[in-house]
Amino acid sequence: MKPQILITQLCPSIYEIEEMGFVSSFLINGSKKSILIDSGFGILNYADVLKDLTTHEIEIANTHIHPDHSNGNSFFTQTLMSEIEWKNHGLKWNNATETIKSGKWNPSSMFSYSEMEDQLPSDFNAEKYNSFIAKGLPTPTRLVKNGDIIDLGNRQLEIIATPAHTTGSISFLDSESGYLFGGDAFAKSGLWLLNLKCRASLEEIFKTFERLNTFSSKIKAVFPAHGKKNLPNSFLQEIHQKMNHIRDGSLQGVFKKHKTGDSVFFDFGGFGPMFHVDDVKSAGFNFVMNKKRTV
Repeated sequence: MKPQILITQLCPSIYEIEEMGFVSSFLINGSKKSILIDSGFGILNYADVLKDLTTHEIEIANTHIHPDHSNGNSFFTQTLMSEIEWKNHGLKWNNATETIKSGKWNPSSMFSYSEMEDQLPSDFNAEKYNSFIAKGLPTPTRLVKNGDIIDLGNRQLEIIATPAHTTGSISFLDSESGYLFGGDAFAKSGLWLLNLKCRASLEEIFKTFERLNTFSSKIKAVFPAHGKKNLPNSFLQEIHQKMNHIRDGSLQGVFKKHKTGDSVFFDFGGFGPMFHVDDVKSAGFNFVMNKKRTV
């Protein structure tokens, strides 16, 4: 069994907090304040877990609203999120908590969905956890947008809009280290779920990777929330190139029956984007279905 929490110091002021071997948050300490990029599932109180790693009050900076990134927000008094993400998904998410109270949805079931049941702590109480999630997310204490700067004193975080996985996803570029923290916009593993109801449009998704490519000279390393970390900045250039191959038809996708819906996967080397099949058909991208070429 993997440890529930694994903390790794990436450099003198930055720590990775990996939860159950599945998703990572990142603590960045400045001279005036500390930022925690994403708050995890909310099983553990990260405010307690991280108290010895900073002398400042921690502000949560969410890449997006999904539960493995924001359920722990309630443990903190200061949280920020993109205004687009909160407007498009935040209120809907909190309204969905009524389905928990009515017994129509069991939040703890997401651990079986993600095949993580064996990683849960021995004292995990599903009923108690469900009640905690049913309270909903606290309203962010501030809303941000593309190009905003978070001042930590001796370092700054630049906010980069990266709509893809969700319409309001954002990434954070640390000026001091050159590290980019990308949330679920991309990863060097698995299927990028760009097929969900909360997804950005194809036009926005392609603009995201064009935008990230323009930052490549400022980026020294890339840290997705899932899978391999500490990727070279050339990774973003490779993604940009392969996304262009999707658009020009030279990279062929494969139809997949997936639990999130009928989709098309474009293989970038054992990982890559998975779009909703309707989006792919509308765009006229090259893909195969039942071993026959379909556009």
